[in-house]
Amino acid sequence: MSTDADEPTTFYERAYDIEEHETKGFYAEWAATYDEELVGGRGYAMPGRCAAAFTSHVTDRSVPVIDLGCGTGLLGARLAELGHTSIDGVDYSPEMLEQ
Repeated sequence: MSTDADEPTTFYERAYDIEEHETKGFYAEWAATYDEELVGGRGYAMPGRCAAAFTSHVTDRSVPVIDLGCGTGLLGARLAELGHTSIDGVDYSPEMLEQ
């Protein structure tokens, strides 16, 4: 039997339990605090790791890059920090893109 203490409280925790039809609304609601919760609260390092791995294989920093499912643009920001100059992002959530 579940108690309130067992219920996920953060968006991150709740993300694992959403149904497909809830996805768009869920990420719209999470957009405003997404970076803060993942990067600030959890030390989310994957965008930096992916950018470093990509950059180690793609040395021409002017090559166009597209980030599908870019969310708030964490990966694109890391790529830009590494000198990439042509980065586009696409996401299902306009709220995430606004961030």
